[in-house]
Amino acid sequence: MGDYSGGVSSSYRFRSGVATDVGHRRDTNEDSYGTADDLFIVADGMGGHDAGEVASALTVKALLTGRKEHGDKLVELTDLQQWLTTGNKEVFDYSNGRAGTTVTLLCAVKHEGVERLAVINVGDSRTYLYRSADEQLVQLTEDHSVVQEMLRSGHITADEARHHRAKNMITRAVGSQLRLTADVMMLDAAVGDRFLLCSDGLSNAVDHHEIGLVLTSAQTPQDAADTFVEQALDLDGSDNITAVVVEVLDAPPETDHQKVQQ
Repeated sequence: MGDYSGGVSSSYRFRSGVATDVGHRRDTNEDSYGTADDLFIVADGMGGHDAGEVASALTVKALLTGRKEHGDKLVELTDLQQWLTTGNKEVFDYSNGRAGTTVTLLCAVKHEGVERLAVINVGDSRTYLYRSADEQLVQLTEDHSVVQEMLRSGHITADEARHHRAKNMITRAVGSQLRLTADVMMLDAAVGDRFLLCSDGLSNAVDHHEIGLVLTSAQTPQDAADTFVEQALDLDGSDNITAVVVEVLDAPPETDHQKVQQ
């Protein structure tokens, strides 16, 4: 979609690409996405009768509105969490808890005085990171789902999880309750690193190895996003599919705490 500087105060600069498709079996696309300077979002709504579409759109809008009103200042992690809380209340008020949405997001933030990247997720939309330096793909988020709990407890294997009949049953959603619990991960990124944010219509169809290959070989983030959606349609296509691919063009100088992490 283009290059983004992470606001005047940010040392990060990104370029991104987005692709989405309704899939082969759905009448409407209940996925929503958003990009704004240093903020990238994917949400996958649920609820029926277009309620899921509204839920995901409300959540993305709350986050984008918060970022816009914040201006050029670097986002604090607490700001990001407050915007998500606002989205949660709006979705809950809209449907009285009968609709909801997953969300996964990536944002440059100031945390404990240091500029870092925050990854936040609720539900089973995922964020992956491909580290260019060591050519390694890592799934950063953990699904909040029945299948993930079964996998963690050893009741099923990873291969069984991909095809399990309960794979679409999530245990957390934005808007399903007034109190929202979201996972937060703080990390650092280097020039050339690529992130994939996606709905489960992609991750249920395209395996970990193939995701790594696409992030490695695609010339641009837009090429990668388009390829992901095409592959998901070819392999499955039973659900809505959304991919946001983000590449780091510039990053802050290496700090002492980054050296300790390595």
